[in-house]
Amino acid sequence: MARTAAEQRERGYGQALRAAESDIARQQQMAQFAPQFELQARQQQAGLLGGLAGQQLQGLGLLGGIGAQQQALQQRAIEAQRGEFARALAYPGQQLGLLGGAVFGMRPGTAQSTGYSPSSFERLQAGLSAYQTAQPLFSNLFSSAQTPTQLPQVNLPTTLPGTGGYPIG
Repeated sequence: MARTAAEQRERGYGQALRAAESDIARQQQMAQFAPQFELQARQQQAGLLGGLAGQQLQGLGLLGGIGAQQQALQQRAIEAQRGEFARALAYPGQQLGLLGGAVFGMRPGTAQSTGYSPSSFERLQAGLSAYQTAQPLFSNLFSSAQTPTQLPQVNLPTTLPGTGGYPIG
């Protein structure tokens, strides 16, 4: 029994020794090829970083375009507010002129205020709205499949109370 235990220990030691030797050989191979693997890893990282930089530049370009659109919208809003402010400043003078014209009559050479002048887009929008409103009416008027409608008959009295029974008309 002692002999088998010693043999088993010896076999175990031999296996451990072979595993350690193969591990040392593998580490030596890795050390030999490590500079090449490190170079490949660095090249791969550089390639990935270059692609990432391109994506970041593209994202920045898109953000710049969005920023320009927002700036243009805000500028239009500011211009509209300025126009409203200018109209509000002119309102008292306009009212005074209208009241003065009503009290004293219009005199030649007096300034008249101009009315609201819609833009081309507002005119187009109003025209489309009117067309959409009137289109069903015109399509019903001119369609050939329309059946004639009968008007209800209204019977009116021929005389009115208080006329002494004389017919009207």
